[in-house]
Amino acid sequence: MAYQNFESVDIDNVYSPVKDGAYNPLMLEGVARQINRLANKNIKACGCSYEVYIANFSLSVDRIVSQAKDRDLRATILYVARECDYHSPEEVDEMRQSCLDAGLCVHGIDPDCCPAGCGDLP
Repeated sequence: MAYQNFESVDIDNVYSPVKDGAYNPLMLEGVARQINRLANKNIKACGCSYEVYIANFSLSVDRIVSQAKDRDLRATILYVARECDYHSPEEVDEMRQSCLDAGLCVHGIDPDCCPAGCGDLP
């Protein structure tokens, strides 16, 4: 049960940093496995755009963090997610603005080549 999908388990109990009054050594390993699975899932769905990967992966991590009640667990999730290029919502906004400033769409692609149709938008 410790390595199931985040969405299907009570992450505060499974990945509690303290279990029975002692540090839970499986927490970091379990969180790392789940974050890496989440990163791989988002890599496969990004259409080879780093910007799309970052935005989608980071949003997925933010959803997980918002469900965790334990402060140490939230910090651990974010720490591990940084290793997979997690960006805060502010950093994602900055990345998107940087793309727009460079003449790209928010997906980091030439708007006329973007499969999302960004070049067709007014």
